[in-house]
Amino acid sequence: MHSTKMMWLSSLMLVALLTPGMAHADIDPAAEYATLMARLNAAGRSAGRKGTPDFATVQQEINLKLQADLKDIDPLKIEPSKGLGWAQLFNLAGQPQNAIMAAQVFLGSNPDASQKYRAQILILDQCIATKDAVGIVKLTPAFAASDPMGAVQFALRVGFNIDIVADRQGIPAALELLKQVEAKVAFDQLKTPAELNFGDFTISTLARARADLFNRIGKRTEALAALEAGRKRFKYDQDHFGDAIQAKAFETKLIGSPAPPLIGDRVYGTFPGLDAYKGKIVLLHIFPRFRGSEYTSHYLSVTKKLYAELHSKGLEVACVTPYYSAVEGKDHLTPDAEFAEMKNFITKYAVPWPVLYLEKSTLEDYRLDNDYLHDSTLFPMYILIDRTGKVKSILVPNGEQTVNRLNRDIEELLNK
Repeated sequence: MHSTKMMWLSSLMLVALLTPGMAHADIDPAAEYATLMARLNAAGRSAGRKGTPDFATVQQEINLKLQADLKDIDPLKIEPSKGLGWAQLFNLAGQPQNAIMAAQVFLGSNPDASQKYRAQILILDQCIATKDAVGIVKLTPAFAASDPMGAVQFALRVGFNIDIVADRQGIPAALELLKQVEAKVAFDQLKTPAELNFGDFTISTLARARADLFNRIGKRTEALAALEAGRKRFKYDQDHFGDAIQAKAFETKLIGSPAPPLIGDRVYGTFPGLDAYKGKIVLLHIFPRFRGSEYTSHYLSVTKKLYAELHSKGLEVACVTPYYSAVEGKDHLTPDAEFAEMKNFITKYAVPWPVLYLEKSTLEDYRLDNDYLHDSTLFPMYILIDRTGKVKSILVPNGEQTVNRLNRDIEELLNK
């Protein structure tokens, strides 16, 4: 009897080991996800307090648990109704392809509109994370928001990441995708001030994304027309979003045109002028108002890496800035005091290139004298100038998207 029981137990263990998706059938994935997220959020709130676990340690412990829990889970063989929970766990574990498959299985279970939206947004986010242009394009026609703001969130995600599609499937495909996602948004159903504000933000984002795509293929007229069409549709905050459109229109007119002379009011280091750099590629790194922050340090490290790799191939860099009356937390500075403080900033961040405080006419020529410089979503971080002295691109800071675009544009110029 004992031998028979042992054989029976062994058989069950063998089936569990050989059947994908069965090893952790006792797990309620949605509840597990909620528990893990609550623990992560609690660790984040208590970070730095004496006697509390280090956030990174908690993160590592959760990741190890997830790897064990998900090891034998086949996302194609899960119970469909639990698919969203499994997709969330796969996402938390950094397994985007499994997360997409689990979410797709869940969509086959005919979920309600709210759950369907959550699964589709999760799929979109995983496609963006893995730069899966095909996945983004395939998802869009079937996308259905549970409310108008859901469609806004979908459109914004696609608009911010449209370069993924443009780089892999071409500009026409990217333009068509923007048209499709904008059609998903019922702008006339946005009623509250917050909703109307998001609606205008979406219109502005998509209009500027279109302009960027047209600028990439030298279609300035079409870019300006897209911006003007967007400007006319604002319903709530014409001033703020109008400034964003105006800034992009100015950039559009500058791209493809000779770069205006770069004249420093005061300069650290030696800058011979743009004419002396003809035949080379010039990258202007523009210091934002909040220079000295981790944000600025990050982009300086990006520029340093590019310079180290590409200076020998013809890349030159200069840093430019208006007077902000502030440097690294020291405010209300006179121009003389700010210029003096800049020396400490240059030393601290080991800036190896000339730093120019631009004189007034140059600020106007590059539109660096306006209030939009104080808005991190609008002010340019980089201006790239080609070997003939014409402006190739003007890039605002947008994380990895900006870095990828900058690398692509420089590579394109180097290969000419």
